[in-house]
Amino acid sequence: MGFGYSPAVEQWRERVQTFLDEVILPAEPVFHRQVWAQASTNPWGRPPIMAELKAQARERRLWNLFLPGTGMGPA
Repeated sequence: MGFGYSPAVEQWRERVQTFLDEVILPAEPVFHRQVWAQASTNPWGRPPIMAELKAQARERRLWNLFLPGTGMGPA
């Protein structure tokens, strides 16, 4: 009985991990700066970097993976 991930799941795990390493983690300092910069005027606002990260996730077909037809198809 195999308890490992299927090849398809491994592919998705690798794609997500690569996105985290290349895009998300390097953006953390920018995110924190932007959150603190707007904290006094709009503490509930989204920092501008979020829109950029969202766009990059969409480009890599990693946005809304739970919705049918939005990313889980072949890469």
